[in-house]
Amino acid sequence: MRASPGSVALRLRSARRTGILCHVIATISQTTWDLIGQLGVWFVGFPLLIGGLSVYIYAQIVAEKRENDKVNGRWGLAAKVKNDAE
Repeated sequence: MRASPGSVALRLRSARRTGILCHVIATISQTTWDLIGQLGVWFVGFPLLIGGLSVYIYAQIVAEKRENDKVNGRWGLAAKVKNDAE
């Protein structure tokens, strides 16, 4: 049983449409993944990085202040002795 030329042409046209449709779906899908990636970077990645750097900077400031207080005698036993003398 042979296929008629009309049915072959119909199959080719539907195959082309299916190929185009798959390509469109893949393109939309890639665009969607690109959008999700961009949103992830801008709304998750960068804020986490900035927040982490802020916490690190704050910890450095607190440590430096404690170090300065120790050196200047405003912390620990030296501060207690100084306050008792006054």
